[in-house]
Amino acid sequence: MSRSLSKILAVCALVAIIPLMIAGTALACYYSISATMIIEVYKNAVSPSSEADAQVAYKGKQDTSFEITTGHKKSITLQAMGQGYDFEGWYQGTADEYKTAVAVGNVEFVSDKVEETFAMADQENLVAVFTLIDYKAVSYEYKVDPSVPTISTKVPVSGAADADYVYGDALPTLAQPDGWRFMGWIVKGSTTDTEVYTAATFQQRENVVLEAVWEEVDPITLTYTLEDGTTYQTITNAYPGKAHTLLALPAATAGYTNAWTVNGLEVSGEISPEDDTTIVLASTAINYKAVVAQNADLEYVAVDKASFTVVNVEQLENLFKTENYDVKYSFQNVKTSAGAVVVTFNSTEYTTAAALKDAIVAANPTGAASEIEVSVAVESTVTTVSTTDKQYWADMADVYYATSAIMAGNELNEYLGSNPVSKSLSASVLELLEINESNGTMVALKDEDGNAVVLESISVNGELITYRAGMTVADLMDRYFALSGETPSATMTVTLVAYFAAE
Repeated sequence: MSRSLSKILAVCALVAIIPLMIAGTALACYYSISATMIIEVYKNAVSPSSEADAQVAYKGKQDTSFEITTGHKKSITLQAMGQGYDFEGWYQGTADEYKTAVAVGNVEFVSDKVEETFAMADQENLVAVFTLIDYKAVSYEYKVDPSVPTISTKVPVSGAADADYVYGDALPTLAQPDGWRFMGWIVKGSTTDTEVYTAATFQQRENVVLEAVWEEVDPITLTYTLEDGTTYQTITNAYPGKAHTLLALPAATAGYTNAWTVNGLEVSGEISPEDDTTIVLASTAINYKAVVAQNADLEYVAVDKASFTVVNVEQLENLFKTENYDVKYSFQNVKTSAGAVVVTFNSTEYTTAAALKDAIVAANPTGAASEIEVSVAVESTVTTVSTTDKQYWADMADVYYATSAIMAGNELNEYLGSNPVSKSLSASVLELLEINESNGTMVALKDEDGNAVVLESISVNGELITYRAGMTVADLMDRYFALSGETPSATMTVTLVAYFAAE
């Protein structure tokens, strides 16, 4: 073949192949376009049974929703699967759109087949619609007591002629006469469904008649025992599965609660044992809580609540330790007796945790609804403070009472120097200096020119102490002992000098 002919054939081949390649590429692009389909499950009602369910199966997986993306020219196969539900059909749209269609009475299914194949290009949203199975006019035939031939046809409990149920509804139960156990219900006359039912899950949908199933049983023995194993009482006429009302509990020892237990677990009211059973009395120590009452001169700095029982008073013992308390003043101590803190409960004093525990338990033998409040007293080394001399000093001319009705016009120095006075620790410094009004506040003071004067400081036996509003004799003496290092005595006699300054 000549070179020219070869070139001509090559050109012809290219002219033929290139359009085919272009067409093939276009087709490949067309078929590679993807599409997404969203599948939902809609149930008209929820079943009381945990076994009831409605799902869609796709490629071996079951779920209540799928979002499937694949080629838009492909098809997928879906299967509706329901337990306790009837499948109604496949609805094109969303679940909300289906509910709207139901409301207006315009529901059309694209298919009612349980298993269906759908083209991806034809659907964007699909809903598998399920309806909960119901049973209408279920009737009954049963013996209230298997030993008696009388047949009842009333619905147990309600006494109606028949009853409506949905899949999973619990069926009524019958009281168990001695010697018999109620097992459930069978569908009367059915040759294919022999299951004993306790819930409405039977296969038959219409004309259902339920018949009671009884099992004859032998009596069992219930043995009540005390904690030490001593037999308290024996019951020989109990029956398996039948409710037994527990005996009344024996009176508990003070500080304990009693309870019946079976296999170590507390029981109350009724039990329904299946076999011979031992019922044991268990006594549990009551947990009490004591709390120290608030005291202006005392703070309990340990754990704020003492939990204790009749057999464990470890935390209660903390109330009797002086190191667990802080007192406000240096001349005060926690009240003690024979080295132990004195704790008061119900107006009686105690010096040991054991004695306090016994008193609290005796007053609250079955426990206390709230915390038990106790108190601890403070002993003060100083009880009263007396003045032998009261003087004043001011950096101005004489200071006068200006508002005191009794002392109006008297010079302060004339008054302070007279009438020594004794006051308790709770009195105010102004009462000790006798420059207070009847309501306890300081009288208005002025100098001879009418300028207001205020109390600035007080010298106690030469120790200068800054005055502050509301200062008590205890505050003053606490500061004095801290500065002077003097040892407090039961009654103190001091010389006071009051210093004033212009307001």
